[in-house]
Amino acid sequence: MRDRIFAIAELTFRKLKDPAFFLLFVFAASAAYAMSEMEALSFQKENLILAELISSGSGSPPLTSFLFITCMTLLLAIFAGATDIPRDIESRMITVLVGKPIRRVEYLLGKYLGVCLICATFFTVAAVSANVGHVIKTGHLYPIASIIRQFLLIFTIFPFVAMTVMFSCFFNDITAMIISSVYLIFSLFLSVIPLLVEMLPKSISITTYLYFIYYVVPNFLYYFLTYRIAGLVSIALIVYSLSIAVIFLTIASLRMNSRDMLA
Repeated sequence: MRDRIFAIAELTFRKLKDPAFFLLFVFAASAAYAMSEMEALSFQKENLILAELISSGSGSPPLTSFLFITCMTLLLAIFAGATDIPRDIESRMITVLVGKPIRRVEYLLGKYLGVCLICATFFTVAAVSANVGHVIKTGHLYPIASIIRQFLLIFTIFPFVAMTVMFSCFFNDITAMIISSVYLIFSLFLSVIPLLVEMLPKSISITTYLYFIYYVVPNFLYYFLTYRIAGLVSIALIVYSLSIAVIFLTIASLRMNSRDMLA
């Protein structure tokens, strides 16, 4: 089973040879290099509630250049994760891949792993470029704690790719891309729910439902908060990432097993 999953993952990862991916890598590396000296995302715009929420904790904050890298990586995840399976179905390639000896769940996991590898490679290339830019411009490295904090942003990839792959099992590629993009934007606004609740009159019963949405719906803003890397928050985010990814992939697997691949 493992060999078959890795075979599908390798087949997916080979799409990096596409010129479009190469140009995207070059753009990300160049932009990360240019932004390497931008300060940490904090109170650069003090009137923004979102900026205050992100920088309100103690510890290593996310750097603006790495925030850009993460956003670019998630956009790549939308493009790669939401289009791969629908295009295999439309081209009937999936009928060749799925069957004996490859099962649908193995195909799904292989696709997921392949897209994660593409996104992780993209993130790493851009992150290395940002660090090199910082060294060239300042003559010294980022603090080790800050570097580790920035690379922890890579864990946003695993639940987000799982989510886009799940949507691609239900919808065509364009629809899956749109839904994934809308959800990413929606997730950023989930963080203001506690503030919204405080502004509402106590008599309004909708607060219970708002808190339910806040705690149940996956919130990608958690990854951008300021926290100490040597603490429970880092471990909690890793567990959170893997748990959400498993949930999304389970839903995707159920859909794949019941879907007519010729439809």
